[in-house]
Amino acid sequence: MPARPLNQYYESLAFEKSEFSSLSEEQVITVFEQSKIKGNEYENDLFDKCTTLDAKKRFLYAFWKRRNADTLLPYNKAFAEFNKLIDYTNLNFQSGLMKEGWKSDRGRIILKYGMPTTTNTTPQNGDQRSYQKWYYDEIQGGVEFDFVDFFGNGNCTLVNSTARGEIKNVNWRERYIDKIDPNPNGGYPTRDR
Repeated sequence: MPARPLNQYYESLAFEKSEFSSLSEEQVITVFEQSKIKGNEYENDLFDKCTTLDAKKRFLYAFWKRRNADTLLPYNKAFAEFNKLIDYTNLNFQSGLMKEGWKSDRGRIILKYGMPTTTNTTPQNGDQRSYQKWYYDEIQGGVEFDFVDFFGNGNCTLVNSTARGEIKNVNWRERYIDKIDPNPNGGYPTRDR
């Protein structure tokens, strides 16, 4: 029975040495908003039940510890790689008023699934809008994500996917590319959960 307090001591010591122990309240909120993209419903609900800053930091520490396959490193490799993806999405997917590219549809997909296996971009052609197709060979037996640039500003919106739990709209091409919908903000498909 004495092993339990010792394990708790080492766990607490590991937390104190982690990057999560020194986060400010604002940073904790941002890190959670980013991390919940990787989280499941139970984890996201659990975070909302944390009432103190310390509890939220410890939650984030445990959240990323569960996702870290390489525990021999002095830092959390999974969290470091996730932060590289955030930097990538912020650099490549910011547009207009959206300064944080991770909040865009393409940013969310990269944070959730990683980098796509292949991508295809079709530029605007006459009355047809520009769109992108992303493929992930290793997820759910192979999935596709379809994004449309509705306003020609580089901010692409997810309009269809074959991935479970994502937006499904088999008529996306006819509705948003071939026959341009005069009201692109209305009638978006919903996520199939």
